[in-house]
Amino acid sequence: MSLPNSIQRARRTRSKLRPKGSKNVSEGIVHVTATFNNTLVSVTDRSGNVLGWSSAGKMGFKGSRKSTAYAAQPVSQDACRQAMGHGLKEAEVRVKDPAPGANPPSVPSRQSGSRLP
Repeated sequence: MSLPNSIQRARRTRSKLRPKGSKNVSEGIVHVTATFNNTLVSVTDRSGNVLGWSSAGKMGFKGSRKSTAYAAQPVSQDACRQAMGHGLKEAEVRVKDPAPGANPPSVPSRQSGSRLP
């Protein structure tokens, strides 16, 4: 006895929805993009594959508070925590900032256990 087409399609799509396992990447790059309106942090491996990302809006900051140095700290902690779940131990930090100045997102990255150059 054959199964209806809708059940066969459902079985095929379920097998594709499995989560990916840990990537076991030991070193990567933390890309910090600070704009006047938001702060974005993405952590990639050396070849550019994203291991984790976060933004101030994702962390619950609204309006003008998204672009503050305080908002950058929990954002970078969240992104580094995601990447450390994939085995990240060392990271290089690259910052794109509209204005020169201090680099507050690197502080929580160091506190989370990642070794920065």
